[in-house]
Amino acid sequence: MNGNHVSSSAREILMYPGKAVIDLSGRLKPRGTYPQTTKFGIRFWSNEQAKRLVASYVAKKLVRRGTEVFLGDGSSALWVMVAILELDLDVTVVTNNLAIASERLFWEDRSVRVSIAQGAVNREYAGIYGTDAANYCEDASAEAQMAIVPITFLTYEKGPCAGDANAKRIKKRVIQNATELILICDASKIGNEEYDLENMTAPVFGGTLQRFWENVRDNVDARHLVCDGPSTADHDFLSEIKKFQDNGRWTVHLLNQR
Repeated sequence: MNGNHVSSSAREILMYPGKAVIDLSGRLKPRGTYPQTTKFGIRFWSNEQAKRLVASYVAKKLVRRGTEVFLGDGSSALWVMVAILELDLDVTVVTNNLAIASERLFWEDRSVRVSIAQGAVNREYAGIYGTDAANYCEDASAEAQMAIVPITFLTYEKGPCAGDANAKRIKKRVIQNATELILICDASKIGNEEYDLENMTAPVFGGTLQRFWENVRDNVDARHLVCDGPSTADHDFLSEIKKFQDNGRWTVHLLNQR
């Protein structure tokens, strides 16, 4: 993959031109209906261009045909599902999100298979939560070749955060058990202190970004963070991310929207 190198560590921050996947991004269109009468619907259609770009990149550059992929709950993850279906990747998608699973129903002649967790349905977030769902996701993420996990936002002070305690519980288990981990978000979620950290979101590991790096198991084959940017991202925060490249063994993919 061609890109502009922002750092020179073994695990680098890489900047890729969005035009590499912009054709796919422009074609992405969900076939299900996700009205903005729920929090999930509102989030799904917010920052749409950036989410399309991230999803296109992940599906085209990182997801491998013939594999099993855990796709976490979240609006950005649904865009990844749409990209996977558009490309007709021969994969099995495992998820705890109703929207992701139901999107498959609207695409005929596709080789994509779907397995969904059982548990309590949260209409606002289209997620499936509870003890059964958490146990299922923990096992599924360990067996899958990769886990794609959307995050509500990411800051140096809190690390990656989930939308609420239910989502946090599942994301924590998935992150700790994944073989290959891909975190996805749009640039507005990085270093954005406008969010109410205490009341609106739950830090996945209850600590700093450093603590998060330390909680990802050592035998993870690959660790990726994919977002658009860096034009709207916090440059000071991105400089902090660079400090963790060697110890954290992460590759950060920043995508230009042009």
